[in-house]
Amino acid sequence: MYNYVTDKQLIRSMRSCCGDMMQDLCHTLKEESDIGAEVTLVGSGARNLILQNANEPIDLDYNLKIVRSDDWDCKYIKECVRKAFNIVLRKHGWRDCEDSKSSLTTKKYYIPGSKTLFSIDVCIVCEDEDGNLYRLIHKKTGLIINPYLTYPLKIKGEVPIK
Repeated sequence: MYNYVTDKQLIRSMRSCCGDMMQDLCHTLKEESDIGAEVTLVGSGARNLILQNANEPIDLDYNLKIVRSDDWDCKYIKECVRKAFNIVLRKHGWRDCEDSKSSLTTKKYYIPGSKTLFSIDVCIVCEDEDGNLYRLIHKKTGLIINPYLTYPLKIKGEVPIK
């Protein structure tokens, strides 16, 4: 059964910890790969409506919007972000992230003094000239041709048709 997380101190601590790492990710990405990015907390964490199923872990979802890059190859960007994220995670004492289909995901961790596990999901997105967001998807097909593609990201009920 899902319940809202009402422990405001836990939420504040999670958001602070994750926010610091996300800002560090943007800085590291610029320093290591000269890629400009902005990070935004999205989903239930952004709306202070975090749900938890019994004692299951919580995740905070972030969009990492790529705003500047000399090379817009999706595979290149994904690898640069993954490497920069791992640098940041190690700096904070965390293990390397996992590469899932549409996000980079951390292992689950405890906030000191809490019994609640949480993780971070980072989705890589870019914006077109009309303000539509697209997310980078890693299609793990076993083929090497081009498994990195961008797909429209549903924003405010609208999906751009291209």
